[in-house]
Amino acid sequence: MEYRSRNYVVDDWRGHQLTAPPRGYHCVRTGGDQVLVAIATGIILQRRLGN
Repeated sequence: MEYRSRNYVVDDWRGHQLTAPPRGYHCVRTGGDQVLVAIATGIILQRRLGN
């Protein structure tokens, strides 16, 4: 799956009780989970499981 696509990006990370992503990363949604992904490479740094 291509996590760099804007279709998956969580822009309202505060509304999802997430902390601000570090520079060079963004939060993306996959199913009920959120993951922290490197913008340049799409490599997952951290995964947060949904309820």
